[in-house]
Amino acid sequence: MPGCSAPASRSTARLPSRRGQDAALPDPTAAGCLLARECTLSEAVYFDVAYTYIKLANNSVQKTDGGVGTEKPPRNLSANYQGSVQIFAAQIRWTF
Repeated sequence: MPGCSAPASRSTARLPSRRGQDAALPDPTAAGCLLARECTLSEAVYFDVAYTYIKLANNSVQKTDGGVGTEKPPRNLSANYQGSVQIFAAQIRWTF
């Protein structure tokens, strides 16, 4: 029977914190939410749709490399950043 056969699923996740924060992504302090739905169009055709939202926490990076006692010149990295990601996906499955 055609129609949406599965309830929407939801999940939230918080990735573990990481010592020595650097400028690499993905951000280990991100939190997100996922919504997904499957609809049955016929006995052999299914339609899936999903939406994901990831919120990056307000973070800062402070790094210093080189300088006195090393062969490298001093280098500094200082940044504050924040952001978010939104992903929408859809697919049609045909089974035979």
